Amino acid sequence: MQFEWIRPLKGYTLEEWKGVYFEPKPLSENEELALREKSPFTEIVQNKESQIGRRKKLSAQAPIWVRNETDPSFIAAHTEDTEGFDCSYVLVPVGHETIKFNPLEKNPTLFMEALDIGSYDALCEFMGKYGPLDHGSLRSGEKTALRKNFDPMTPRIIGPGELGFWLARIIFLAEAVTAWREAINTKNFSNLSEYFSNPASDEYGTTVVRMIHRDKNAPPQMFLEPTSLYAGMWVLFAQAVSANLQLRRCAICPVWFAFGTGTGRRKSAHYCSDKCRKAAHRRQKID
Repeated sequence: MQFEWIRPLKGYTLEEWKGVYFEPKPLSENEELALREKSPFTEIVQNKESQIGRRKKLSAQAPIWVRNETDPSFIAAHTEDTEGFDCSYVLVPVGHETIKFNPLEKNPTLFMEALDIGSYDALCEFMGKYGPLDHGSLRSGEKTALRKNFDPMTPRIIGPGELGFWLARIIFLAEAVTAWREAINTKNFSNLSEYFSNPASDEYGTTVVRMIHRDKNAPPQMFLEPTSLYAGMWVLFAQAVSANLQLRRCAICPVWFAFGTGTGRRKSAHYCSDKCRKAAHRRQKID
């Protein structure tokens, strides 16, 4: 599986969202025409009810992360929650420095961490470690977040509607993982199929199948390439289900690891790494 992601070097902070920071007002006819010409999403701009047809006006009392925001249409788009997700917080990246890495390769059981995410605080901590679940998705109601010269690999504020959406998606993944664990215990997998019954759904994100030719004397190789961290987590989960992996949480840290035949770890293993095994040994000596 090919994948590269970024996260803010210093993570995110969870900030309270107050619509009072912004005083949207309708654009004049000339302003709307000018905005329509500049926008790549003309069909949204033409919609009189769209939030893109509004400005932002910052209050002098607004925190610095609000005053530093340079994309009025993005902020205005989130002054009202149009998708029904109850959220009064935003995630704000700390600084502009980023780290590129492959969280799926380093954490092949990353999908199991969805079980620990049931709040915005937990979601903030997760994204601080692994990056946003998606970079500037083009879902309905979110298209105003994009603009000319928009760099999807730049940390950005994750607005309240989007934050609520992703918490709901993570909870959906956690429900699927729970159903899988119950199916293993009962040896009845019939209820698990409902979570994979609609492969065309955006519930799972998008994963691309690619053929890459590395050697002229060998046939091309197939790779799966998730387009987002969330999609990659579903791929890892689907692979674990198909392989009937046995997973256990490390006795020292929160990491889940596979054990049993073909995994390199015995069924009696209790630690995810030598580091944790040594830490456990040191604890035993102290005790």
